[in-house]
Amino acid sequence: METTLHRLTFTELLDTATLSEAMAADYYDRLAALADQAGNGEVALFFRDQANRERGHCNRLCKYRDDHGLGDYRTLGAHQRWLSPEIDEPREWDLSREADLNTVLRVVEQAEERAERFYREAAEQADDPVLAQLFLSLANEEARHGRLARTERGRRERQGDLPLPDYDDLGVGQG
Repeated sequence: METTLHRLTFTELLDTATLSEAMAADYYDRLAALADQAGNGEVALFFRDQANRERGHCNRLCKYRDDHGLGDYRTLGAHQRWLSPEIDEPREWDLSREADLNTVLRVVEQAEERAERFYREAAEQADDPVLAQLFLSLANEEARHGRLARTERGRRERQGDLPLPDYDDLGVGQG
């Protein structure tokens, strides 16, 4: 997906980042609720932890906004031109089914990778060195979140909870 960050104003960039984190926290909370409903408490805890991490990002961005007199992002309007609409709504998944859980963990990995790219590009666009550093810090944390999702998926695969990937279908073979 090609980004359009170079076309965003400073306010749009900050609005997008802040709203994205709030939306991500909500998304992970909904996944945690689905995992609870499926009786999968361990996975629910993973998603709750992810939600809390995203809330922390939102809080840091809100603090920057407050420190610089930029107001509440919810009153300014959000600019969604960069955000991908490709994530399925969590209500479509049954987290008691391992195939759905595998899909969700892959979606989480991809979402975190997009967030990392967003913040790295945003850091390059930021004129304020404090904001650029905040964006770089968030990029590193989003990369860590993606690794956590990969680790969780890998752990579940090793335990036999998730089907191992079919490398032949990927065209690389297991050699």
